[in-house]
Amino acid sequence: MDIAEAMAVAERGTLEKVYYIIGQEPYWAWQWIFKVRDRLLGDRAARDGYLAVDESSVTWPDVKGFLQTPSLFSQGRVVLVRDTAAWKSKESDVMAWLPIALDATCLIIWDKKSMPGLVKGLGSTRVIELKPLKPAIFMRFVESSAKKRRLKLKSGAAELLVQMVDANEYQVEQELDKMALYDAQTPWDEALVRDFVAPLGSTAFWKLSDLVVRRQKRDSLQTLQELLIQGNEPLPILITVARQLIQVGHVLEAQRRGISAPAFAQQEGLKDFVASRLYQSAKGWTLEQVSEGIRRAQYIDRAIKIGRGDPEVWLTLWLALM
Repeated sequence: MDIAEAMAVAERGTLEKVYYIIGQEPYWAWQWIFKVRDRLLGDRAARDGYLAVDESSVTWPDVKGFLQTPSLFSQGRVVLVRDTAAWKSKESDVMAWLPIALDATCLIIWDKKSMPGLVKGLGSTRVIELKPLKPAIFMRFVESSAKKRRLKLKSGAAELLVQMVDANEYQVEQELDKMALYDAQTPWDEALVRDFVAPLGSTAFWKLSDLVVRRQKRDSLQTLQELLIQGNEPLPILITVARQLIQVGHVLEAQRRGISAPAFAQQEGLKDFVASRLYQSAKGWTLEQVSEGIRRAQYIDRAIKIGRGDPEVWLTLWLALM
């Protein structure tokens, strides 16, 4: 089945006890995995029932033992096994497990290329093929994502956004997040999208945000002053740094769930070295500190937009307090 069918099953259908994911569309693979995991394990705090095996070798007795061991806090058991070329007995192990798989458990195998024998043995209801979304479906994804953020996109704006981010689901969500922070009231037309999306890729802006998340306060304030002297507007700077702070919050949540940096990179559509740097930076933060920083950013965002106080002073104080 395709990912659209699989998402419908994960949300409200009857889940199988074994699934075989094939392909290289990480955004939708992770979205589906998270939905299945939430259904079977319940509250996100109860993650003792989830095991991710990212190594190139798989010890099947350990995986099988985990699936058969009662969970202390979660409702069930979910195991994700990825890149299984070194698992030589995969087909026989999985097919032997299928008829005896326990209720409220799910074994998920995710490979870049399929194993024909396993595909045939599991059948169409247990095999998910990851392929790029058709243009019309992708546009529905963009429009739905904008609606969740209470953003209004005028005719042509969504299409332009998709072109500018090369139809990358992760980038679509990141740009929509920034747009929502910047202005969730004004309908976005093509001109606004064209002027807004590209400039936020400024190297200087991202240099500042990296300094902030690494908690290098003196360098952060110095870089901020340089940007302001160069004539850069405070609001786009605020949004870029806030977006990076939100990403640190995602990292802390991922670490709490036991997700590795490489897996997080695929989950968020990041390059491996970017994810590694975020994981390093997150060591200096708690979720409470991140939440407080974002709360202050939202307050400053509103203050700037209604003309209350000096935007440059607000921005400087925000960085100084982090």
